[in-house]
Amino acid sequence: NGSSNMAKEDDRDKDSRGMAIKLFSTDSMHLNNVDNSPIQQDFLAHNSPAFFSINLEDYNQLVESDNKIAYFFPSYNPFKWRLRELSHVIDTLAPPPYSPLWDEYFSNTAYKLGEHNIKFMIKSCSTPVKQPHSELTDPHFLSNTLVSELASDSACMQFYVQLQDPSKLMPIEDPSVLWDKEDSPFIPVATLTILKQHFNSPEQQQFCENLSFSPWNSLEQHRPIGALNRVRQFVYQASSDYRHKQNKTEVPSQLEW
Repeated sequence: NGSSNMAKEDDRDKDSRGMAIKLFSTDSMHLNNVDNSPIQQDFLAHNSPAFFSINLEDYNQLVESDNKIAYFFPSYNPFKWRLRELSHVIDTLAPPPYSPLWDEYFSNTAYKLGEHNIKFMIKSCSTPVKQPHSELTDPHFLSNTLVSELASDSACMQFYVQLQDPSKLMPIEDPSVLWDKEDSPFIPVATLTILKQHFNSPEQQQFCENLSFSPWNSLEQHRPIGALNRVRQFVYQASSDYRHKQNKTEVPSQLEW
């Protein structure tokens, strides 16, 4: 869940949600990059297909605004209304899925794929399960449902990429513009199998808490692009440093996986 208030977090609330994948190199010839640290490739994804701000200035104004209505409707002039951004905020603050496995997750921002520019998406290999949210009473039902699902069987998710077509409206610097699937359909490139497991032990939960993800944990051929991604390089590192300092822990090394 995206809520910053962990003490009052409730899975039943409308909220932004995300997932992340971390890959480590298994080739001893290529374990180290230019600064002599282990090679990692992280993929961070979000449950809304487009970001809710045009650029960093827009994002800061939204976060700092005491009157969100005035932010989206700053004047009587309809040409100055931020309707696209408002639509994405509504999409982002979505009702919860039945399970984290049954949501769709998007990169929002763009990345390199060799010579190409892409965005990516991750979703279940099968049709999402529907569940009436009005019947939910467990504030931690997302994690508890996932515990139950993976205790009984493995899960399958598909990884897709969407190639930028420079002749279409598919900008890099404005992540609030949705890349139209009619202009460039998502192409499946990998299947992710999450093995049957019991992952909610205190030791595993603490290991998870000690991890650190960043779009800049990346190979050069898959590096993030665009202004918002460049800012994330510093924000994510500062966030990780602060969290680990407060927890008096370190990020696990590759050998601990």
